Amino acid sequence: MIYLYITRHGMTQWNEEGRLQGHGDSPLTTQGIKDAQALSKLMKHYPIDMIYSSPLMRAYQTACLVFPNRSIIKDERLKEMSFGDYEGRYVSELLDEEDYDALWNHPETFDRIPHGESYAEVYARLHSFLDELSSLKEEHHIFIAIHGMLYVILMSIIKEVPIKELTTLNRSIIRGGALTIVSLEEHSYHLLKETIDTHLDDTKTISYTKK
Repeated sequence: MIYLYITRHGMTQWNEEGRLQGHGDSPLTTQGIKDAQALSKLMKHYPIDMIYSSPLMRAYQTACLVFPNRSIIKDERLKEMSFGDYEGRYVSELLDEEDYDALWNHPETFDRIPHGESYAEVYARLHSFLDELSSLKEEHHIFIAIHGMLYVILMSIIKEVPIKELTTLNRSIIRGGALTIVSLEEHSYHLLKETIDTHLDDTKTISYTKK
């Protein structure tokens, strides 16, 4: 049995500024650091033996704060979805762009933002990562630090939600530092706990779509 402990990176400068990140990056804010440190205290109750992170700075910094002085494996397959030419732009400027609207509201018709990734490409690399974990023979407790859209796609795999129904999952993005726990056995998933955030202080939420 494999147990996955999944979190999204903490609040970043671009999050606070309302900018789209993707493969673009920005550092954690004071709030993001505080939330990662709060999660660190919670994770002391779990027997984590492997730690994976997206190689993007904000996720890796989060993992380092949660598990100081531990070995952390950076995996390219855990990067956020690439939003190509829109990375770094203010979300408020993108809401009326046809391809940005399709990304969130009509995922079954979405191709890609120019120079970005398609859903199929992100699913492929995430499935590759999960298949690798499924091949582990002994019990493992694995922590994973990832990103907002990647979390949505991961949850669609775990909950067996087809791409045309991603809108049932992407209306809210998991708060940075919240914790989801999933068991994995022979490619079968069981959601044990979802978005635990009682260890976090109240803070503002982030929206990537129209209200």
